[in-house]
Amino acid sequence: MNAAFYAAMNMLDKRVEFRYIPHAFFTINEKPIHFVGERGQRYSETIIDGDPNSGRFIIWYILGEEVVGFCTVGYQNLHLYLWEAMKLLIMPPAIQLRQKQIDHRAIVAKVLKCRPEITAKRNDAIKIPSIIRAEFTRELEKLDDFKQALKKNIDEENTKQRKKQAKLKEKYDKEGVEVVEDESEIGQKDPESIRRNQQRAMDQ
Repeated sequence: MNAAFYAAMNMLDKRVEFRYIPHAFFTINEKPIHFVGERGQRYSETIIDGDPNSGRFIIWYILGEEVVGFCTVGYQNLHLYLWEAMKLLIMPPAIQLRQKQIDHRAIVAKVLKCRPEITAKRNDAIKIPSIIRAEFTRELEKLDDFKQALKKNIDEENTKQRKKQAKLKEKYDKEGVEVVEDESEIGQKDPESIRRNQQRAMDQ
């Protein structure tokens, strides 16, 4: 649909801006990883911004002297600003990244200078129900995992209690001794108690 729209606008000699750049997100050991760029794209080299041992770094994918994609590891929202830099065509050339003349902080500063309203857009966007659901997907998944773990622990504890109860019954199962699981059941198996309960029910 978008491709047809852009094709039609180009045929009408209209000025259009192609802003679609794919984004993929996944987590490994609860570490967020964002990749922005085409799947299976061509690149001639990669440049690492940051220390991989720290768990927070960026991989720049370079084709010639142009940044064609990047991957942020350990950052939650940094990709939004770098993504915007690609859309605004203000991403620096590869030589500056290669020679450490510029880093992601400088790119973020340039984006904020060009788009000071970017934070306000996010405040409005997170009010949309679909965005809210996406924002809390990971939290809901963690909650489900916690509920399943809690249920499993409760089931295991109930199984242990039933085994203990069975051992008590086996040990004290003799005439005159009554082993019950609930205090409210005390005396219910006594014939005299049963007779009194039946008489009480008939009187009522």
